Amino acid sequence: GSQTLYRANYTPGQDSTIVPMAVGVLHTMNTTTEIQGLAFNANTNTLYGFHGETGSIGFYRITGSNGLCTLMNLVDDTDFSAMDYNPVDGFYYGVNNAPSSPALPDGPGLYRIDGVGSGVLSFNLLASLPPGSSRIDGLAAGPDTLYLMNGIESADIIPYSLITNSYGSAMPSPLMGMDAVLGGA
Repeated sequence: GSQTLYRANYTPGQDSTIVPMAVGVLHTMNTTTEIQGLAFNANTNTLYGFHGETGSIGFYRITGSNGLCTLMNLVDDTDFSAMDYNPVDGFYYGVNNAPSSPALPDGPGLYRIDGVGSGVLSFNLLASLPPGSSRIDGLAAGPDTLYLMNGIESADIIPYSLITNSYGSAMPSPLMGMDAVLGGA
């Protein structure tokens, strides 16, 4: 299958409906591709995504004008289907759902990622997956809190404090009752 990249203009405080506009199908120079996680680096105005299915697994730079995906970091045996960028501290954060591997011997968990797009990656495990969670499919970074979301219907949003380095109490999700595939930047 293929995925379409959309763009939407939003102004803080806006109360009118946001209408997304299709930019193009996500693709490499040779084929369409599927991106599982998205993160927008507001400091460099660059969109990155993670492709973890078949072929070249890793982090891709995505051209916002046409959906062209360029492999930047090859990382086999990982699954960062949930990721985001925090412009306050300059790090990417991602949840690896894959088992232990040579790339990530600590296995599944919440990671601080440095070097996306530079060719030299480093991963720092912050925490194991939240209690009761076997797969996290969405992540949003706030200035001092990361918000994790399962893609299953009954999942709450689980906050992780970058100040206390611990999970907080789960919050009800507005997506209850949906089997959501989550990704946005």
